[in-house]
Amino acid sequence: MSFSDDEIGNNMNQNQNNSSTITNELTLQIANMLRNGLEIQQTQSNLDNLTIGFKLNGDNYPLWATLMKKAIGGRGKKSHLTGIPPAPKEIEPAYEKWEQADQTVFTWIIQNIEISLINNVSQFPTAKALWEGLATTYGSGTDLIQIYDLHQKANTQK
Repeated sequence: MSFSDDEIGNNMNQNQNNSSTITNELTLQIANMLRNGLEIQQTQSNLDNLTIGFKLNGDNYPLWATLMKKAIGGRGKKSHLTGIPPAPKEIEPAYEKWEQADQTVFTWIIQNIEISLINNVSQFPTAKALWEGLATTYGSGTDLIQIYDLHQKANTQK
């Protein structure tokens, strides 16, 4: 079986067209994958928000604090409220990453406070300082969890 020059030329042109089509399809698939990847990253950054369903209004501190502590602890950031382990020193390489995480926790707390209260508490330097300031300002002293926490702190100070 032999092929004429025209048949070979047509076959080569068809192969080039198929290669071009495949290349174009691969390019489109890669572009779609990149677009989807960026959308996933944008969605992931939206997961960085934390809300518990209601905001601190000054009167609901005990329940608000309990739910916030659990929500923040559930994201693996409870140490930013408790200070255990303590923050790295500013000169340590891990400080920048810790500070970024602390600012995230600070933002989570602020996002769950009524706007009318934010000016009173937004000047704290760290999430732990903010957390302790909220406890001092809005904790009534009759909350059993708060009393337990205070006893724990007092016992560790001895």
